[in-house]
This record gives sequence, C-alpha cells and structure tokens, in this order.
Amino acid sequence: MDKKTVFKVICLTVASIILIFISIHGSTKAEANPVSTDPITTGRVAELITSEVTEVKEAVTKDDLENLVTKEDMQVLRKEVQSLNMSADQAIKELNEKIQELMDIQAEQQQKVDADSEAYKFIKLDNDTRDLTAWVIALEATDQPLVGKRAVFEIICNRVEEEEWGKDIKAVLTSQGQFKAYEELMKYRRGERGSLWSKPTQEDYDVIDYVLEHGRTILPKGYVFFATYKANGTDFIQIQKHYFSRKAKD
Repeated sequence: MDKKTVFKVICLTVASIILIFISIHGSTKAEANPVSTDPITTGRVAELITSEVTEVKEAVTKDDLENLVTKEDMQVLRKEVQSLNMSADQAIKELNEKIQELMDIQAEQQQKVDADSEAYKFIKLDNDTRDLTAWVIALEATDQPLVGKRAVFEIICNRVEEEEWGKDIKAVLTSQGQFKAYEELMKYRRGERGSLWSKPTQEDYDVIDYVLEHGRTILPKGYVFFATYKANGTDFIQIQKHYFSRKAKD
C-alpha cells in the first residue's frame, strides 16, 4: 500500500465524519427553520464517502498506517490545517475591513448629499432680484434644457458661496463683465437696443425656486464658470452647448 493511498483513506475518513456531523446538525436546525435542499444532501455525500472509505480500508493494514504515516506526516498535516484556518481568518478580516470601508464611503456620500441639499438655503431673494435672475437665466440659457438652466443658476449660487464676485445674487449678476445677459438687459431697459433674443417664462422662475429649495443637484461644489466653449477653469462638464467648470488650482 503506497503513501498516497493511505493519505486518501485518512482524508476521506475525516471528510466523512465532518459531513455526517453537518448532516445531523443541519437537520436539527431545519426543524426550526426549514430550508430547501439540493437533490444530493450532505447525508448522501457522507454515505458515498463512507462506502468508498470502506472499500479502500479493506486493503490497508495497521502495519501500513504505522509504517507510512509518520509523525512528520502528521505535523505536516497539522500545519496545513492551521494554514487553512489562518487563511480563512484573514479572508474574514479583510472582508470585514472592506465592508467597513464601503460603509464609511456611503456615510461620507450621504453627508455630501445632505450638505448639497442645504447649500443655498442662506440665499434670499426679493421680488426685483428674482425677476432679474429669471431674465438672466432665460437669456444665458436660451434653447437649453431644464437641466441646463438649473446648472446656470447653480453657477450663480456657487459664486455667492465663493464671495469672490459678491455676497448676494444681485451683486454677482451685476459684477462688471461677468454676465453678458445682464449687460444686454440693461441696454434694452435703457432703450439702447430694440429687442432681446429671449424673455423669461414660468419655467425660469421655477428653476430659481427649485435650486434654492433642493440645493446642488447638477454641478459639484466649486463650479463657478460656464461658457459656450472651454474657456476658464478646469474639470469641464458639458450640457448641450454650455461647458461648466471649476477654478483651476494654483
């Protein structure tokens, strides 16, 4: 009887004992919490293994085991088992760490969503400024979809946050050389031009109300530029004809 065969007997015997235990233990649990089982149950597998072990054991004598399975062999086997246990423990540890990492990311993202939704609550508009804002949105985002109009107003609100162009909506809109729509509107009101290419509708007023209520829903924090081409800034986001961007890092 060769060494390989003897080890086969040992492994099959151990496997049989384990599976029989699982089968008995599992059936006890099933009485309290029944679950569906595969056609080949652990009990059946154990039966097949036991049958094979019986056939092989008939050819194995006590002398074979004593001569072929040495202490060194058993030490190697124990080390292998320990290694498997350590590998399982490490896998479980890494899995738990990954789960915690994903939970932390989810919590961070939720905090960001909460912060974005409250981003513009501090902005207040009187009726005149609201009308002015609707005109600017209508003129700057002519023929743009609803999402494009909201993005334009988010740029305006982000600029209020930055305070570089003014501390309120009106100051941002009237900042010199920043919004062509505002400059053309002033010319129109002064009678310096006969007509404008667009005028506000209820949708433009709804855009104002929606963005102030829901905060940032289109662009990330820090996006303060937009144009019909890639002009100022970096990390461009395109929405139809407009490119939106944040300030480039120094």
